[in-house]
Amino acid sequence: MSLQWLVHGWRVMMGALSLTVLLGLTDVLAQDGLLLTPGERQGIGYVSGGVGLDERRYLDTRLGIDYNLKLEFALHDGRYLGDVAVEILGADGGPLVSLHSPGPWLLLRLPEGRYRIRARTLSRSFEQSINLESDTPGTLIFNGWRDTPVP
Repeated sequence: MSLQWLVHGWRVMMGALSLTVLLGLTDVLAQDGLLLTPGERQGIGYVSGGVGLDERRYLDTRLGIDYNLKLEFALHDGRYLGDVAVEILGADGGPLVSLHSPGPWLLLRLPEGRYRIRARTLSRSFEQSINLESDTPGTLIFNGWRDTPVP
């Protein structure tokens, strides 16, 4: 076998290995939640997700540390629910920001204070209040929706 064939074989093998590593890396990046895109609106940081166990773990262990309020959306029977319109109201009742959560979890970064959160989907709205303190993250679970919209 000539040296030229050995070099060619080596290049083919390294190319295949590089492609395998690149595809594997893409999969790892996707699993690491880089497809979850954090955003900011009116000074409030947020990220929506939680579709699948891996994504929820990632949000809890990696991204969750950067946010102090987690909203969870589910049907009354516990099945997660996405596509929720969320409105955050300040202590005075005035609207601070409106967001859309495509996923069943919405993580928010809010200043210390008292808030009312409205969540709307399937033709029904639910509202809860929370007092966020600087060192204590909060969680609100919205789980009153039924399978079918109420007229």
